[in-house]
Amino acid sequence: MPTSQNRTTRRATTKRAAAKDKDRAEAIERFDDFRRRAASVGVTKKSGGELVLGAEHGFEPPITARWPESLAARTKLDIATEYGDIGTTLRILIGPAQLLRVAEMFDPLPDADALLTGLTMYIIEKFLGPGAGDVPGGTQASST
Repeated sequence: MPTSQNRTTRRATTKRAAAKDKDRAEAIERFDDFRRRAASVGVTKKSGGELVLGAEHGFEPPITARWPESLAARTKLDIATEYGDIGTTLRILIGPAQLLRVAEMFDPLPDADALLTGLTMYIIEKFLGPGAGDVPGGTQASST
């Protein structure tokens, strides 16, 4: 048989959960104006996805690039591309372990830096379309 203390604890937990749900709903509602403004100019979230670069691209085992899903990660990508930071851009897209593998593959070649830049542009264009990787900042924000 439950004690009165257990009932009190359950009621308090239920009230806290209801308060959190209400706070969350209010927070979502506060941004409705931003959503309407974005929708009025056709801004939508581009889907993520995955790009596998295999033997046909010279990578065995394959390299897998992933478009960032979260807003924070896409913002980091936007900043990295805006500053022309190829290493950070590629690290965001393929991860640090795969970036190191690519760098080790390209390192002995005389045009290693150009290859790294070309690979980065190729990946960005595959996700965002032709020309997106041609200019600094050529990411989701500049292609909408």
